[in-house]
Amino acid sequence: MFCQQCGAVVAEGQTFCDDCNKKLFEQSRQGSPGDVFAEAPPPATPSSHVSRYLEGHSTVVQGGRATGYQPAVRGARSQAVATGLSWATLALGLLVIGATFLPWVSSSEFVVGGNPTGWTFLARGGSVAGGSFVWIKGDGIFYFSGLWALLAGVAMIAGAVLLLLGWRQGRWVAGVGGVIGLGAATVNVIMTFKLESGIGVGVWLFLLFSLAAVLTSEFAGRYSD
Repeated sequence: MFCQQCGAVVAEGQTFCDDCNKKLFEQSRQGSPGDVFAEAPPPATPSSHVSRYLEGHSTVVQGGRATGYQPAVRGARSQAVATGLSWATLALGLLVIGATFLPWVSSSEFVVGGNPTGWTFLARGGSVAGGSFVWIKGDGIFYFSGLWALLAGVAMIAGAVLLLLGWRQGRWVAGVGGVIGLGAATVNVIMTFKLESGIGVGVWLFLLFSLAAVLTSEFAGRYSD
């Protein structure tokens, strides 16, 4: 008989191999050393439906890109976040436009007409020395009219619509609108402080909504990438 471990010839009935000192197992028939290993059953393989399940739920990175169920879920969630942020940007654009019709100055001689809103500065800015429907310029004064709030709001809405339609360039359109609004509102706040006047709620909302639109449009574009 032969040793199942090293293949050495051992005497019939011997328990341990003299060459490798391994324990011998009872053999059902005589044969060559290779026959012992040939009788080993082939390794088990998973069934086809198990293989498909494992493949579908694998998170292994293959060929530089992730495959399987988890990446698909993350992609769907990212798209949902991008859509939500796009709608938020659109809403902020509408709010910026609405802020144009709220008071921009609460107490000051620097008032155009009886209702100091962004729209009033737009419609009656030309009646002030150095003023126009775009801005008011005077001795140390530079104040943007409500035209800039309208332009910023329209740009935010347009960019949000582009993002909702799948155009990632919409982030730049909405972002530019937010930057325009942020800049105009900041200048107006500084000028109002300089004149030692009260800042109306419309300018504060114009400033905050513009800043929020810059952030929401930027992250909407990132999540849609």
